[in-house]
Amino acid sequence: MQVSPPEHDEVIAALIEFPSFDGTLAGVRAKENEILVLVRHPRFPGLLAVPFPWPDKDLTGPSTGESCQSLPEWVREVGWVLNEGLGATALKDVDLRADPGHGYSVVRLVGGSHSSDENEGH
Repeated sequence: MQVSPPEHDEVIAALIEFPSFDGTLAGVRAKENEILVLVRHPRFPGLLAVPFPWPDKDLTGPSTGESCQSLPEWVREVGWVLNEGLGATALKDVDLRADPGHGYSVVRLVGGSHSSDENEGH
């Protein structure tokens, strides 16, 4: 039996109930291929948007890379990524890119590029 990934509305509702995290949840924005978790964190000025891929049918955890047993468990892993990425990572290693059109800075903690290559135009 094939299981479908959770519906986007389910994921958003679960994220709004957010897990323990050292910052403040400011909102959730749905994008076609990812979900933006909007947060405020004491180590960073302003509003941050942290993209996460939509959960797949196996609820692959964004922290462990292993299947989660439930959507709340997947959301808990989102909290782990936020705590580790925003709380423990050296600030110089955080890929922070301002998105002036939306009033937040995008921080890629999972997926995408974490490169600090000087040719990227940071």
